[in-house]
Amino acid sequence: MIWLKQGIAEDDLAGKGPLAGNLYPTGDTGGHVDEFCRFASADTILLATVSPEERDSDPVMRISYDRMEESYRILQAAIDQDGHKLKIIRVPVADRISLTKTLTANDKGELAFFATKPGQPLTALVAASYLNFFVSNDVVLVPAYGKESQPASTKGKDAKVKQIFQRVFPTRTIIPIQSEDLHYGGGGMHCATQEQPTAEDENLQNARSPLIR
Repeated sequence: MIWLKQGIAEDDLAGKGPLAGNLYPTGDTGGHVDEFCRFASADTILLATVSPEERDSDPVMRISYDRMEESYRILQAAIDQDGHKLKIIRVPVADRISLTKTLTANDKGELAFFATKPGQPLTALVAASYLNFFVSNDVVLVPAYGKESQPASTKGKDAKVKQIFQRVFPTRTIIPIQSEDLHYGGGGMHCATQEQPTAEDENLQNARSPLIR
């Protein structure tokens, strides 16, 4: 068992308050591991990375940077079940995706979800990640985020990530899938393949904040 302490900042529990200023995470669980660290094979791990430029230009990225570097140190010191060191490949974090809204007293669901008060603008940070990928027989479905609402640089990051995945999975076809809309409901592509929803799960989803659907 290798224990990593914290995930990306955007995936923190929303009710714990803002990460910085009015920037709130949108997590329900407090940090799914498949948002920042995944096994690619028995001895190879993919770990999210924040560049120094991203760290220095964004307070939320700085939080994620510190956490991912701590995870990197933990993994560097870890061994597998046979006593061998792990191969660690760094994968860029996704560019920030966010929604901003000024909540009123009528927004009871959002106020409860974010544990905040009405009358102030709130920016919800979507927990997007390239590591919420799905491996099938001959393909790997990899999240992508480049579209009109994102900066042009995001398409470049999408392309870089696709190249990394092609090196990691050389026998499979890498297929980027636009995943932004899926993240508004919480989780991502890999998360959505894990369980079969029940009626109770559907009722819970309907009770979640419309701000992040």
